[in-house]
Amino acid sequence: MTRWTVLGSAHSVAAPHAANTHFLLVTSRRVVLIDCPGPMFPRLLTMGVDPKGVTDLVLTHFHPDHVSGLVLFLQNLWLAGREETLHIYGLADTLERAQRLLSLFQWERWTRTYEVVFHPVEGGHLEPLWQAPDVHLYGVQICHSIPTLGLRFVFPESGRVLAYSADTAPCEPVEELARGADWLFHEATGAFAHHTSAAQAGELARRAGVRHLFLVHTPPDLDARRRLEAEARQTFQGPVAAAWDGLTLVWEP
Repeated sequence: MTRWTVLGSAHSVAAPHAANTHFLLVTSRRVVLIDCPGPMFPRLLTMGVDPKGVTDLVLTHFHPDHVSGLVLFLQNLWLAGREETLHIYGLADTLERAQRLLSLFQWERWTRTYEVVFHPVEGGHLEPLWQAPDVHLYGVQICHSIPTLGLRFVFPESGRVLAYSADTAPCEPVEELARGADWLFHEATGAFAHHTSAAQAGELARRAGVRHLFLVHTPPDLDARRRLEAEARQTFQGPVAAAWDGLTLVWEP
């Protein structure tokens, strides 16, 4: 069984019912955390997931609402006695900044019981981060104010595809990673510089041939989310929903 969970759905200003946007993917072989805002241990435990079981962490970009919980998460894994290697993926710029942040806390001097391996991604074109039997993950640099990685998950056993835009303005790389996806989780912060409106997200989903569109990185206010859904339906005729914290998709391999 494969499970994709929205751990947080809000933009950079969160609320009690809506954390900053991040996700969890659980397959038969991997537990993948996508971005790391805030205290992750209680968030994962609330979802019934052992934080020590996370195999991979993907950082889309180095803005606080996506990486502010990184140091605490790694420290908590250490103090909890983790022994297995943790793999962290991201664009080279993101990983360099992450390691500089960790150095401020002198993490090189921690007597860690586990290894952390950083995997830099070039991102100039849609390239594989890994290709395992249960899931193939591809990434490409998209169009934000700092280097940012959009993601495409391909599940070979079921033939399903899930794409995540990360923070971005509408652009060709996002459309490429979303092409033919069963589910597209696309930011809908608004028609601001380096971001996307709900109508623009709907138009991109239509051009890319997406089956289901979920809006993320949105205002926490529920009325605002309903308005965004209506806006996206003006440009996309398929199912549209503003994602909420705890939303889970489950399917067989």
